Amino acid sequence: MLDSARSLLDAVRQGESFVRRTVGGAAGGAALSPTTEPQPRSGLEPQDVAAIADYTGAGFEEINPMLRGQTPLDVDIMIRSAALSRALAKLPNHRGTVVRGRDLATAEVAFYDPGSIVREPGFTSSDTSRPFPGNTIFYIESKTGKDVSEFSTYGAAAGGKEHEVLFDAGTRFLVQFNDIVDGNRVILMEEVVDRG
Repeated sequence: MLDSARSLLDAVRQGESFVRRTVGGAAGGAALSPTTEPQPRSGLEPQDVAAIADYTGAGFEEINPMLRGQTPLDVDIMIRSAALSRALAKLPNHRGTVVRGRDLATAEVAFYDPGSIVREPGFTSSDTSRPFPGNTIFYIESKTGKDVSEFSTYGAAAGGKEHEVLFDAGTRFLVQFNDIVDGNRVILMEEVVDRG
C-alpha cells in the first residue's frame, strides 16, 4: 500500500509526462495536431490549455468518476486531474451566479440539505447563462470558479455555446435552498472559501 502511494505521488509530480502523453494522445487525452496545438493565453502554458481541453472534451467522463470513488484509482487519470487543478489555479476567479443542471436520484437530493456544507469530490461544471441538461437546476454563487470557455472544447472561442465556469475538485458549498419550484428541483448554493 505504501509503495503504491509513493508511486502515485511520484507520478503526480511528473507533470511534463502528462503533456507528452496528452499531446501524443496516449493518456486518453485529445491528440493535438500542429495546427490545433494551443498557444499560451491568460498566463497559461500549452500544457495547461491541453489539460482544460482534455477535461472539457471527453476527459471528464474518466476523471470525475475516479475522484468520486466510482471507479478504481488510476495513475494516468490522477496526473490529468492534478494538471487540471494546476491550470485552474492560474486563471482569475469568476465571481457571481452560475447555473448547473444535473440528474439527481431521489437519494442524492437529500445530500443537499439546506444549511449543510457539501464537498464535491470531482470537478464541478457550471455555466454563466444556461444549465447543462438535468432534472435538477443548481444556482451557485461562485467565488473562485474559473471561466474556462476560452479553452473549452465546446466554448464560444471554439464556436460552441457553452460559457463554462469550472470549480476545482474538492470545492465546498453551503446549501441554502433545496425544493421544487414550478415543477423543477432547484438547489441554491454558495461557494465556501477558506480564509487564509
